Amino acid sequence: MTILSKLSNEIKAGALIRAILLLLPFWILSVITANPIWMKMALLMIASFIVEDRLRLTPLGVLAHGTTVILCVYLLLFTQLIPVFFIIACALLAAAIIRITAEGQKLRSLGTWTFIPALILANELHDKNTAPELLHEAWTYLPYLFAALIPIFIIALIKYRRSTQLPPTEVGGLAQSGQTTEVVKPPRLNAHESKHLRSKSPSEDGGFYQMY
Repeated sequence: MTILSKLSNEIKAGALIRAILLLLPFWILSVITANPIWMKMALLMIASFIVEDRLRLTPLGVLAHGTTVILCVYLLLFTQLIPVFFIIACALLAAAIIRITAEGQKLRSLGTWTFIPALILANELHDKNTAPELLHEAWTYLPYLFAALIPIFIIALIKYRRSTQLPPTEVGGLAQSGQTTEVVKPPRLNAHESKHLRSKSPSEDGGFYQMY
């Protein structure tokens, strides 16, 4: 299954429109700066968007997922210098993702869109053949990777603030805001009635209490 077909399955119509709108700034930056790295970083943004949309992540959840993807990118990026280590790293990450997806359908997007973007970005960013060149070049990608998380972090922050707003105060059990309830004061007792209530003893079931 291709990446495009996976995207069509993971993103529905409304979310697809939002994803396209989120891609526009990356395309504009790529054209203006003549730097294709912005379109590569868009993959991380899309992966973060899918996971946030499916799991309703908090802002910290978006950062945690994005940081995990970035760490996986660097792991696969550096291990490409030694093919055996790269194969082992891919196998370990794949096993971890399978374990996550086995926890339930809801976590399938989390597992899928952690491993796939990490593997693709690691291959896209690996253009140096020697270790010193790769180590020097790899750290220059870090600001771009975290910049790709900013739009999704803002979206998650807006959703989080909306969800934590307190509902209208319900007075007297009334669910409709703006409605009030009238406070009913107890009737005033004369001296004879008050003396009569004080003289009564509590009922056997404890339902009556002496008034003082």
